[in-house]
Amino acid sequence: MEQLNRIKKIDELIIGLKLETLSKKSSNALLEQLTEDERLFLKRFPKLENVYKAFGPESCRYALENINKAVNAVAPSLSRLNLLYGTEYADVTLFIKHFVNYYLIVDRSDKRLDENVCMSVAAIFLGRYGNECTPVKLLCYFANYCEFKDSFREFDSEDIIIQYNKKFRTWWGHQVERYSNITQQPQTIDTNPCGINALKLTVRKWIEDGEDPRTHDLYKYHIVTDEMIEEVEKNITSGISIGNNV
Repeated sequence: MEQLNRIKKIDELIIGLKLETLSKKSSNALLEQLTEDERLFLKRFPKLENVYKAFGPESCRYALENINKAVNAVAPSLSRLNLLYGTEYADVTLFIKHFVNYYLIVDRSDKRLDENVCMSVAAIFLGRYGNECTPVKLLCYFANYCEFKDSFREFDSEDIIIQYNKKFRTWWGHQVERYSNITQQPQTIDTNPCGINALKLTVRKWIEDGEDPRTHDLYKYHIVTDEMIEEVEKNITSGISIGNNV
């Protein structure tokens, strides 16, 4: 019953965001843009509703118990979902379903999660990881998030963004090594700042441009904190660059 109530609240918030998430009929031109694996995925999950059900919060328990199957599941990246289903916010919707579900599980304040927070966090997460993260990885990330969590706060949106890169990718690699039946291609190393360093880089740019970080939404939604701003300001004064802890 508790899970059903959570799902109902999540659906109500999605409706409130007015996201266009219904899949549209794929054209032949669209199909020509897809890889063979993406066509197989689309055949198995012909509607977005199927994707949300298979890889949404309701499947977290299954993911916990069947990681051996998860690492061998072929799925497109989150950023490709919109192309596959001819819509605009499929990736955002799937992320927000997990994000809100976790909030409803751990937060006891009974306050409705601000819609702007949902959209801002989704934009940051998908902007960083949307081209690499798949519905399977997203499901496994939130299902196992308690293993990666660093924050002392019960619900910390910044930590949810950070730990995907900081801990989950390494954890996922270990699961692949243990269970994968597929030869994995070596991944290129991304040397660009990511996670907390990318966030600090944004704060640093604001300060150097003469802007007050506390006027931005990321501060209002507690993604950027006073401690982070003070640290960046101190490092600017000391001449410390991004490569040396920002």
